[in-house]
Amino acid sequence: MKKDAPAIPGQGDIEFILDGETRVLRPSLAACIGISRLHGSPQTTATKAMELDFDTITAVLAHGLGIKVEKKFQEQVYRTGLYDLAIHVIKFIRVVNNGGKLTDDEDEAKPDGDAAGEEGKGDEGNAPL
Repeated sequence: MKKDAPAIPGQGDIEFILDGETRVLRPSLAACIGISRLHGSPQTTATKAMELDFDTITAVLAHGLGIKVEKKFQEQVYRTGLYDLAIHVIKFIRVVNNGGKLTDDEDEAKPDGDAAGEEGKGDEGNAPL
């Protein structure tokens, strides 16, 4: 995808499971602004998510779902587990801050998750320790 290409509706959506139910985080300007304001910068917010900060993960999910944080939602987040949710939150922060588009490494990744392409072949010298 060209770097200056507009986001394709739905292209940056992130599916995840919350308390046994499939949900979708949708990138938007409102989500971008809200995430940026959580901790002063998107980078700090991503760091807090990596640290499994409950309030941060809950707030980012709420921004992506377009909902307010209420006790029922907090309970769903708790039951799902912060560890399982953090990866989706971090990916969503990246997408939102890229104008709702997948980042280059996500866009170019192969279906099996190998973004190395042809150059990644021939790992004979890289045997596991």
